[in-house]
Amino acid sequence: MQKKRNIKLIFVLIALTLSAVSAYFVTRPADQLKVSRDIFSYEDPAAIDKVVFSGASGEHQLTFAGGSWQIGEEYKADPQRVSVLFAILKQMRVRRKVSRQQEEMIAEKLKEAGTKVTFYEGDKAVHEFYVWGDEESGLTYLAEKPGDQAYIVEIPGYRSFLAGIYQLDRNGWRDPLVFTLNWSNLSNVKVVYPDNEGLGFSVEYADRFYAIPEIPQTDSTKLT
Repeated sequence: MQKKRNIKLIFVLIALTLSAVSAYFVTRPADQLKVSRDIFSYEDPAAIDKVVFSGASGEHQLTFAGGSWQIGEEYKADPQRVSVLFAILKQMRVRRKVSRQQEEMIAEKLKEAGTKVTFYEGDKAVHEFYVWGDEESGLTYLAEKPGDQAYIVEIPGYRSFLAGIYQLDRNGWRDPLVFTLNWSNLSNVKVVYPDNEGLGFSVEYADRFYAIPEIPQTDSTKLT
């Protein structure tokens, strides 16, 4: 009698185990599926010479010419931000797939507020994706195109808002450096306000100090 009871318990245990395993594979969330972590990275971006950003606010592009990066055809690009762009491109990895509950919302965000980023080597587009980021949560979402499977990406070991570099506008890419000369070599600087010339002033170097002639006791530490 005891033997039969034990056999029944064994069969019940096996049945429960199989049911649990089946339930896991049927109900497990999509974000637990294994994916290649480097599907959006680009291992060797050295040959990339143009990057085009397209979004709701318009389109702008970075181009490499004459030994430096430019934004559009007018301004020099910020070299530090360009370096960050390619460092992220090379190092970013997929953390996980977007959960099924978020798929529709993220697809809509990528379509309406996302940025399409295309990398070129010469005239050939070699890499492309759509990116959108939630600055409040610090999460960055990528997809090959809106409606495709979206992923949360990161640089392992770092907490940083990766989408921020892709979402810069045209002015955000401009080099903030105005002058490359040494300020101590200046002899005179004149400031003019086109809308109110009466507010203008000049700074002159005399007797080893910079001063504003209209102000008898100029605080030279603020000028330098």
